[in-house]
Amino acid sequence: MKKKMNTVGNIFQLLGKGLNRIQKSAVNPLFRLMQRFFASAYRKAVIVIIFFAALLIFLDYHVFISAKEFNWITVIAQTHGFFFDIVLLGFFLLIIELLREKKRKIQKYKEELEDIFFWNEKEGVLKKAGIIKRLSKLGAKVKQLSGIVLCSADVSNVNLEDAILEGADLSGVKMNNSRLNRVVFTRYAVSSKEDIVLSMETRFTKIDGSELNNTVMCDAECACMDFTGIQMMYSKLNRSNLRSAVFHKTILRFTEMKEALLEDADFLEADLYRAKFQGADLQGALFSRAKNENWDNGFCALLTHTNFEKANLNGAVMNHVDMSHAFFKKASLMNTKLEFARCGWAIFEDALLIDADLRGADMKNAVLKNANLAGANLRNVKNLTLDQLKEVKTLYQTSLDDGIFKEVTKSGFNYLFKWPEEQE
Repeated sequence: MKKKMNTVGNIFQLLGKGLNRIQKSAVNPLFRLMQRFFASAYRKAVIVIIFFAALLIFLDYHVFISAKEFNWITVIAQTHGFFFDIVLLGFFLLIIELLREKKRKIQKYKEELEDIFFWNEKEGVLKKAGIIKRLSKLGAKVKQLSGIVLCSADVSNVNLEDAILEGADLSGVKMNNSRLNRVVFTRYAVSSKEDIVLSMETRFTKIDGSELNNTVMCDAECACMDFTGIQMMYSKLNRSNLRSAVFHKTILRFTEMKEALLEDADFLEADLYRAKFQGADLQGALFSRAKNENWDNGFCALLTHTNFEKANLNGAVMNHVDMSHAFFKKASLMNTKLEFARCGWAIFEDALLIDADLRGADMKNAVLKNANLAGANLRNVKNLTLDQLKEVKTLYQTSLDDGIFKEVTKSGFNYLFKWPEEQE
């Protein structure tokens, strides 16, 4: 008898354990899932819509069975109209709830970013980058980021338009495919056209080793910024203030700097293949320096196929630069240094080369149509032909080798040695 009682007790214990396991593994998770489901406002709206849809299907079914009954048809019409009103109201409430939820998320992320703004350890940097990405996806702009540290973080595909990044540490940051229009890296005061007087409060943004490929950074304030060694391929810096900026060894292939302010900018060893500088102000820009015995081939920028249409290059230093196939139509190159530059197939149509120094340059197949070469130094120029010179606007006070000078005079182009207004 006792054995039977023990056996029954064991069976009940096993059943109890089994039920507990089922409750923990299936019932409780299902119950929690249902709680989450019903806790959301828009899911409640969906449930109401489903309920009314089921009701309509039930009523429609009866209409098909007894289509002659007028009362049923009236009920169906009224129910459909009521259901349509419910759907519109639910849709309207859903939009309001989603907008409120989005606003709450944005506020929450901004508060979190403020809380960890000065947490500069690796974990803190990653969290800050993550928050900035989430805010960008939600369409929120984070403007005040002065002094933020994001070293080696990945903040690609973000929108930081109008952000203030003075004194920020962006070393090694990946900001590819990002939008940085009107971003402020540095503020400055200008005392004259030649000088930049930095205020005592100015803080420079660190951006060494970063990647800004395919980044849109138009109308940005980047005066005196150091972009040494970074990648900025296919980026757009149109109309940006880049006065006295440094681009040592910077990769700027296919980059646009149209109408940008680049006075005294330093492009030593920069890769500017097919870059676009239409209408840019490049007065005094440095593309090369005196060749030193310690340099191999890395003392000047690469300017092949670069577009300088209507750009201001007055006083720029471009000695030894490879600018073959470059486009200088209507560009101003007055007092520009182009000694030993490779200008093969370059286009200088309608360009101002007044007092330019082209000694030793290679002008093979260069186009000089309507170019103003008044006072230019063309001594020892290679591959310069009469066919090229006869198309220029003037050779007034131009320095030429004896051989090419005789060719011009013997061929009846003496009028080119006069100022254009004095030519017959």
